[in-house]
Amino acid sequence: MKTIKLFLTLAAGLFLAACSEDNIGEQYEILGLGGDTEAQTELDRWLYDNITSPYNMEVKYRWDRSEVDLTYTLVPVKEEVVRPIMSAVVKGWIKPYEKVTEGTNNEAFVYKLSPKKFMLVGSAKYTGSTIVTGEAEGGRKVVIFRANDYTKDPEVLISMLKTCHHEFAHTISQAQRYPEEFEKVTAESYTTKWTSVSTVQARHNGYVSNYACKSPGEDFAETLAFLCMYGREWYEDLITQESDWYAKPENQKTSYDPGAALRTKQSLVETYLKSTWNVELYDSHSKKGLITLVQEAIEEIRADIEDAKNNH
Repeated sequence: MKTIKLFLTLAAGLFLAACSEDNIGEQYEILGLGGDTEAQTELDRWLYDNITSPYNMEVKYRWDRSEVDLTYTLVPVKEEVVRPIMSAVVKGWIKPYEKVTEGTNNEAFVYKLSPKKFMLVGSAKYTGSTIVTGEAEGGRKVVIFRANDYTKDPEVLISMLKTCHHEFAHTISQAQRYPEEFEKVTAESYTTKWTSVSTVQARHNGYVSNYACKSPGEDFAETLAFLCMYGREWYEDLITQESDWYAKPENQKTSYDPGAALRTKQSLVETYLKSTWNVELYDSHSKKGLITLVQEAIEEIRADIEDAKNNH
């Protein structure tokens, strides 16, 4: 008993000594639990003036583990890429929507419906064989991955912009649903196993991408995003290509012509944007449409990236 009492007394003494020497409250910060402060930088002021104030959107670039999925290995974004990326987001996504609704009764379109938070992550997110370049939470928060790679390959930034257009398509369709007819166009070929479908096969089934095969909602978002990012001519070529492929009897494995399905989806997206949001997808006699404005912005963004490389 004396031995046990002595052991307990020594243990208690050591515990008290440790508590008295290690004042966690004073010596350590537990990030993300509130009370964290950062000195405002020139970048913070630029983000506020150019993103937060005019569009009611927060941009998070400082590392915060509570904002990302801890089951994946991810790295923070480099501060020097934040401004050029967000400048491209404004130029290639926000401004085209602003311009196309200018002078209409829907000028506050982007301000009201845009995601309220952007989170930039330096690395890609890998899920099996799939590289996730962006994701959204309920249309209110958008996470952009691979931000640190944008200077290496212009297509990385183009992919980021496509993510913005895709997620915004979700946001507007959640506010006002797209036509019910859209779900019926290729109803027989949606699949939850979309990762096992190649892009070629997806297009033979009337989709712009394999991800569009996942559900009607993803199909709608991908259709609008691809129209904006790759343009009307690209989409027309895709329609012709798939109709020509389907014309061969051995390829008629669906009950519909994939080219005709793509055409119908295009028409439904165009009608939805005009009737619901007063957004013209294509040019009219007096005004440039959304697709033209996005395409012009992409060319400017490519030039900006090239200039940055040459002046580095």
